Amino acid sequence: MIWMVITEEEMTGPFLVFRFNEEALGRGNIRLAIVREDDNLDFVKRDDIIISRTFKERLINTILSKGVKTTAETYSKYKLVSDKLILSSFLKENGILVPKVYEKSDIEDGKVYFIKPRYGADSVGISENCICKTKAEAYEKIEEFEKSNQHVIIEEYIDGVDSTISCFLTDGICTYAIDVYNQNEGGIQTEYSKEHFVEYCQSLNDDSIKQIAKEVFLLLGIKHHARIDFRRDRYGKYYLIDVNLLPGLGPTAHLAKSMLLSENISYIDAMKKVVESAN
Repeated sequence: MIWMVITEEEMTGPFLVFRFNEEALGRGNIRLAIVREDDNLDFVKRDDIIISRTFKERLINTILSKGVKTTAETYSKYKLVSDKLILSSFLKENGILVPKVYEKSDIEDGKVYFIKPRYGADSVGISENCICKTKAEAYEKIEEFEKSNQHVIIEEYIDGVDSTISCFLTDGICTYAIDVYNQNEGGIQTEYSKEHFVEYCQSLNDDSIKQIAKEVFLLLGIKHHARIDFRRDRYGKYYLIDVNLLPGLGPTAHLAKSMLLSENISYIDAMKKVVESAN
């Protein structure tokens, strides 16, 4: 049996995407387990597979202790990629190009900044007004986040195009690359654009970005699969902006889109590849 494990707290609403997972893998082959963080997962058998959908440390450790095939990474990896400031520093120290990071006291007129939540995933909190073209706009955006008790990261704004690479560790590291064009100002992916599909994706045939993604995959010690997001500037340079260890698994999510558009891999086969990455 394949178990998709998630905590009730991490369910932001009806987990409707699971219905697509069932259709792809077969209703008799996969089940959704909504559990507490301290659940012992006693229902898991020796030959089962766990597709982990949780960031919770205690539950991740329990999954890893079961001795079954799983897509769960060690908690330290989730902790690293969830903190965009620490991740940016780590990548920069290891030779990966990332947007320049500023302190609040560094902000000045004449530069364009991109201000986003320091923690979180899936573009939560990202909107067009995260692009700040004046010092006043930047301070206003920071204050908006701080009022909702969110820490921020202040980056240089990269004028260009979003690209995303899906990576799988199966027989070596397989990569699938797409460009993501949005109708928003600057073409950035926002929380709204993801919810309302305000985007156009196309295959990206560029070995250089695939190689960078592979280097990051190895650098972070990822053992299963991930989606790595970049911003390509007008000169063709790629800046890494996010690493997602729990990418969306729906048929319209970028993981599935990247595989379909770049290699004509069906959603059914994409889900099978997710399962195959469990070890």
